[in-house]
Amino acid sequence: MWQTCRMSGPDALDIPPPEPVADEIPGSEVLDDTVSDTEGPRYINLATQPLPPPLERPPANPIWRIITWILIGGVGLLLAIIWITGGAFHTFTLSTGDALIELGRLTGLIAAAMLLFQVVLMARVPVFEHGLGHQWIVNSHKKTGFWLFWLVIAHVVFLVIGYSATGLVNPFRTFWEFIVEFPGGLLATAAFIALIAVVVLSIRRVRKKLRYENWHLLHLYGYLAAGLALPHQIWAGASFYGRRWAELTWWTLWGVALLAVILFRIVRPIARSFAHDLRVQSAVPDGTRGVLITISGKNLAGLHAEPGQFFIWRFLSGYGWTQGHPFSLAIAPEGDTMTIAVAIVGGGTERLLNLKPGTRVIAEGPFGELTGALRTRPGLIGIAAGAGIAPVFAILEGEQWSPGEAVLITRDDDADRSLMTDQIAEMVETRGLNWIRMDGAPPPGFTSWLPASCQYSGTQFLARAAEMPLPDYDVYLCGPPPWMEKVEKDLLAAGEEKHLIHSESFAM
Repeated sequence: MWQTCRMSGPDALDIPPPEPVADEIPGSEVLDDTVSDTEGPRYINLATQPLPPPLERPPANPIWRIITWILIGGVGLLLAIIWITGGAFHTFTLSTGDALIELGRLTGLIAAAMLLFQVVLMARVPVFEHGLGHQWIVNSHKKTGFWLFWLVIAHVVFLVIGYSATGLVNPFRTFWEFIVEFPGGLLATAAFIALIAVVVLSIRRVRKKLRYENWHLLHLYGYLAAGLALPHQIWAGASFYGRRWAELTWWTLWGVALLAVILFRIVRPIARSFAHDLRVQSAVPDGTRGVLITISGKNLAGLHAEPGQFFIWRFLSGYGWTQGHPFSLAIAPEGDTMTIAVAIVGGGTERLLNLKPGTRVIAEGPFGELTGALRTRPGLIGIAAGAGIAPVFAILEGEQWSPGEAVLITRDDDADRSLMTDQIAEMVETRGLNWIRMDGAPPPGFTSWLPASCQYSGTQFLARAAEMPLPDYDVYLCGPPPWMEKVEKDLLAAGEEKHLIHSESFAM
C-alpha cells in the first residue's frame, strides 16, 4: 500500500516514502502490514489465482463512422436545398427588413434541424452509437441543446424586427401577433417554454438540486418541445409552406425520427430483456448506503457487454418501475449473471434495497466506451469516487495485469458508504492490487478532489503515489463530473498524457 499524506516543501517528492503506519496517514488506510520491501510499487500478498483470459475484441470498424457522417451530411444537404430553392438569396437583396426576415427563417430552419438531430441521436440508434460513440453523442447533446436555445431566440428576434421594419409597426405588437395569429403560433410558444424548462434544468447548479429520477422525467419535455414545434414549422415556415415535396420530406424525416425512438428506446430493450429472461437473482446490502444487485438470464454473452459499460435499468417491482437508472457493471460479466453496484441516493434507488429474487428487469444497452479496449499500456491506474468505483473495479477485474501493475484510488466522503470494499480487498489479496483509500469530507469550497485531511495538493499526491512515470500507465477515471475535472487537471500537471486518461459521463 502506498503512503500518501505526509508531504511538505518543494523537495518532498524526492524523499523516500516512510514505512506504512496507518495512524500517520490521514485519509488513507493500510489493509495489511505484509508489504514488500522491494523497490518500486508496493503491493500486498502476491497473486495466488491465475489471471483471467483476455477479452476477444473485434477490431474497430471505420465503416460505421463513414455511414453515420454520410447520413448526417445527406440530411444537412437536403435541408440546404430546401432553403435555397425557396428563394432565400433573392429575398436577401430586397430590403433590410426582408433580409432580417430571411435570417430569421434560416436560424429557424437550422434550429429545427438541430432539434431533429437531438431526437435521432438520443434514440440510441446502433449505427450512430457505433459510428460516433456514446460519449460523443452525450457531449454533443448537451452543447447542441444550448445552441438550439440561442438559435430559437435569434429566430424570434430576427423575425420580429424584420416584420416590424417592413410593416412599420411596433415590435411588441408584431410579437403578440406571432403568438395569436400566425399558424401554429400558440403551439410554437408552448414548445419554446418547454425548451426553456429543459435548458434551465440542464444547468449544473440546478440539476444538482434535483433527484436523478425527477430530472430525467422533466428532461423529457424536450420531446414535448419537438412535437409542439413541428406543426408551426410546416404551417408557417416559408421554406415548406405550399411546397408539397418539401413538406413531405420534412414529415418523413420526423416520422423516421419518431420510429427510431419507439423502436430503439422502447421495443428493442423490452424484446431483448424478455428474450434473455433478465431477472433479479439477489439484492445484497453493500456498506451503509449501497446494494449489490445480481441479474441472471439466458445467453447473456449475446448482449456483448464489457466491463466498464453500463445499462439503463428498469426493475418491474411496482411503483417507480418506469424510471430508468444508468448503473454500470460492477463485476466483469461471467456466465449468465451480471452484477451492478447501486449507491442509494434517493427514493428512486431506495426501493432497490427491497428487490425480490425473480423480479423482471428491462435493460437498455450496453452503452459506453470506458472499457479495457482503450488500454495501451501494461500498467493500470483507476481513480474513482462514489458509484464510479463500480465500472473501474469491473475493468480492473476483466483486464490482465501482474501484481503491482494496477492501482486503485477510491474516494468517498464517508468510508461507511463506500461500495464494494470486500470485493476490492479480495482483489488486493488474490491479485496484488495496490489500493489507496482517500476517505473524508472534502475541503471547504471543494478546492481539491482529495479529502480535507490531506496536507498537500492533488498533483503532489499523484506524483508521490505513483512513484513511477505516469505515461507508463493508462488511467481510468470515473465519478461526479466536477470531481473528475479536478482529477484530470492534476493528472496532466503530474505528467500524465491526455490520451492515456479515459473517462466517461453516464448522463443520458
